[in-house]
Formats: sequence, C-alpha cells, structure tokens
Amino acid sequence: MMQASGEHRTDIRAQARCRHSRATAALAHSPITRAWCRTRAGRTTVDSLTDIPLLCEEIGRLDAAISRTRRRHQNLTAAAKATLAAHADGERDPLYYLRDELEAAAHSASDRGAEPW
Repeated sequence: MMQASGEHRTDIRAQARCRHSRATAALAHSPITRAWCRTRAGRTTVDSLTDIPLLCEEIGRLDAAISRTRRRHQNLTAAAKATLAAHADGERDPLYYLRDELEAAAHSASDRGAEPW
C-alpha cells in the first residue's frame, strides 16, 4: 500500500474544503435547491456537508500526530542502532545513545504536554 505524502494530504484537504464551499454555495443559490434542502434528503446532505470541515481538521490533527510518532520511532531506532554499534566497538557507555534519545523525547513531550513514550 502506497502512503501519501504530507503535501498530497494537504492538497486533498484543501480540495475538500473548496468543494465544500462550492457545494454549500450551490445549495443556497437557487430557490429549487433551497426547497430541496428542506426535504429529508436535503437535510441529510446539508448535515453531511457540515461535517466536511470538521473531518478535514481531524485528518490534519491525526496526520501531525502520526508524523510525530514516526519521527520518534525513527529517532529511537537510530539510538538503538548507535547503542549496539557502540557496544560492539567496546565503548565505555554504549547506553548513552538511548538515554540521550529518551531524555530528549521526554523534554520534547513535556514542552507539548504529551507523554514521552
């Protein structure tokens, strides 16, 4: 499965917001569509259109959260590899790399008010 880039997801959210605005404007534009909006199907459509901006915001929030999680995982993986290499090289304190990364993650998380790990 191919993953979309952050830029692509941003474009999709922008397109969804634009289409939402056009659809909302179109529904309010003519007397026929305004009358249709008073039907059960019309109200359901309008309610669905109302959810689009909220869903776009939620997608943006979740995208940022998954990006932070990926970055934390990559940093921890790099620290683990450095620890193993340091141990293989006989360094005096090979766990320094892991401690350093975990401490940096804890500081970063406390700045955001989140859990470090």
